[in-house]
Amino acid sequence: MHDNFPLVHDVSQFGFTVVACAIFLTLSATLMTACFRWLRTLVDRLISRYDRQMNELLDVTRRQNGLIAELADALRPASLEQARILVGAVFENGAERVARAASEGLPPEETTGETPQAALERFVGRVFEDHRRTLSHFRHGGRKLSEVFSPDWPVKVARSVRLPTTTDDARAALRRRSAICAAYEAVKRDFFLRLCG
Repeated sequence: MHDNFPLVHDVSQFGFTVVACAIFLTLSATLMTACFRWLRTLVDRLISRYDRQMNELLDVTRRQNGLIAELADALRPASLEQARILVGAVFENGAERVARAASEGLPPEETTGETPQAALERFVGRVFEDHRRTLSHFRHGGRKLSEVFSPDWPVKVARSVRLPTTTDDARAALRRRSAICAAYEAVKRDFFLRLCG
């Protein structure tokens, strides 16, 4: 038995070394797997966070691009011909509103205990304020079209109107309409002189 003792001793040392290596390899593999899993979850979290941030940034960028496109459209200067067409349409609409109000009478909410002429001047002032609001969205030569307006224009148009009397006939109504149209044409000429001058 004594002779086998070194062999047994060698086998037991070899066995212990094999067992120790196996335990070391198992622990190393487990630790490596855990480290890789931890690293993978860390990278996944970073990627998902950056993905969320990139999506938010993309949404903000899209909204800003939409706003910039709207601003660019609003700031794009209109040509003089476009301004003439637009101003002509706005003023023709205003002339029609004033002529209708002068012929058919002002709406009841417009006549609040004032003289008819004062109520008409107030109504024409509101019509011109509508013109100003409509034209404030358009530019020509670096200026908004609404900046060209003169405060005397509503008074000039209102004073050109002769209010109807009970003895008015169709010719008087036509004269009234033509006086309003002539006043608006004078305003339109003045508008373009101020715009281009």
